[in-house]
Amino acid sequence: MQDIDQKNHGVDCGNFGDDKQTVEVELDPVETVRLYQIAESIDWLALEKEIIPILGSHSGPIVRLVCGVIYLKSFCDLSSAEVIERWPACSEFRYFCGNKTSGENTMVFPIPLHALDMLVSKLDGNGHDAMIRALLATSADRDMRFASRTIH
Repeated sequence: MQDIDQKNHGVDCGNFGDDKQTVEVELDPVETVRLYQIAESIDWLALEKEIIPILGSHSGPIVRLVCGVIYLKSFCDLSSAEVIERWPACSEFRYFCGNKTSGENTMVFPIPLHALDMLVSKLDGNGHDAMIRALLATSADRDMRFASRTIH
């Protein structure tokens, strides 16, 4: 288990209790480029077609968000809560999950943590298989290597 201090990326504990400030999360430049490349090379529409029957017909607008979070959790070894916590300060995460615009509304994670976790759990099995196939197609096209070979 990681020490909690290692998970505290750039947060100034001296400001605890002050007005909330967004702290920009800096990813390694290589990882940033890799996230953008993967985001652009995944066939999100094809993945959406496989995921909608699993999540339900009303889920269309959030398929990329949910799948993107699952990928980010795996690539960056984070929990759902940690992805949501970093969301306002990490434009790479927002871009990867399909939020390519900027503005006040884009800084707030679009769904609550409990709803995200419920949707993520629905993807166990067939949903994860579809996501792995999407990555394998991406990997074959671009010969990309991933540090993590699991979806969690």
